Amino acid sequence: MLKRFLAYSVVALVSCTAVGAESDTRFAILPASEGRAAIDQCSRSAPEHVTHFWRPILAQVEAAEKALPAFLHAQGHKDWLRASFRQYVGVVVAGRRLIYLNAFPAPTPGTADARDARTKAYVVCDGGSSFWGAEFDPATGRFQHLDSNGVA
Repeated sequence: MLKRFLAYSVVALVSCTAVGAESDTRFAILPASEGRAAIDQCSRSAPEHVTHFWRPILAQVEAAEKALPAFLHAQGHKDWLRASFRQYVGVVVAGRRLIYLNAFPAPTPGTADARDARTKAYVVCDGGSSFWGAEFDPATGRFQHLDSNGVA
């Protein structure tokens, strides 16, 4: 009985740590079921010819988060990172597993928008350059195809 209790305690602790680590950040990993909505952008390009969706693991998203500042700086958009909330969802394009990043102004903590941003794709038509997206290739550790909803 004690062994089973300890095993459940370890599983619960690991689960809480993974959820807690993600909830303390400015990003969310969306479920694969939100993939179609996340790439259905009306004011910017997003991955095309997607065959299916998958949920990236935390380590893959952390690698993307680490590579993102240098990528944005090289594109002339170093300020975009500071004010954004980022959603990540896996896409498969031409047999390649990529991660799509959907970014938008960070919602106010504690609001329904902030809770929804962690589980539901956020899509805004127009909105200016504070709404943007890019693709990350976890195999190469590089971003590509940065696009925004236009000039604010």
